[in-house]
Amino acid sequence: FKCDWSSDVALPISVLDAIDAKLGKESLAWQAPEWEVLRPSKAVSQQGAKLTVQPDGSIVSDGPRPERDIVELTVETDRKDITAFRVELIPDARFPRGGSGRGDDGKGVLTQFDIFRDGGKKLDLDRVTASGQSPESMLERIIRPMIQLKRGWSVDPDVAKPHYAVIGPRVMETGGRFTIRLHNEFGEGALLGRFRVSVTSSLFPEPATEKEQKTPKYLVSHQLE
Repeated sequence: FKCDWSSDVALPISVLDAIDAKLGKESLAWQAPEWEVLRPSKAVSQQGAKLTVQPDGSIVSDGPRPERDIVELTVETDRKDITAFRVELIPDARFPRGGSGRGDDGKGVLTQFDIFRDGGKKLDLDRVTASGQSPESMLERIIRPMIQLKRGWSVDPDVAKPHYAVIGPRVMETGGRFTIRLHNEFGEGALLGRFRVSVTSSLFPEPATEKEQKTPKYLVSHQLE
């Protein structure tokens, strides 16, 4: 089957243009998800790094710099129908090259991301996407780790730019009290330097391409392969 894009899609596009005009572009266009920052009531480094919660809800790791670390955050939300969690890497002038990590050249590597409900039940996470990643990243490993392979998500050499990963549960979750565990086990002191965790109930939480941002929402969810 050969598709003549100049004619075969003329009618559908014209129909969608008419719908746009009738209902309004705002009702159909891709919309950025609304994120609620999960400001931690408690932030603990297992290896003794100093964690400080900032006014914007982000966490800064400072002081001692262990080779590897695991950070635990206690957070709470009353949001219903949780569809995704977001981890932001935030550049900061106090780190090398103004990066978001504490490693050499501002590098930070997230090797595993876990969420537990109050009481210990672990959430089943089944998808992860990111706004950007380094060539050597193994993004999937942060939700499906391999014991002998401490690899995950990093953004070098773009460490001085903000980036984020969106992690989704297998089913929608209800709010409550959670413990979030972020593993920095790559080594070389490549800890997350400044980061922030948020939550959303948006049906479209993943990073959108420029094309998707201009596409009606029902087409974004029914793209032809």
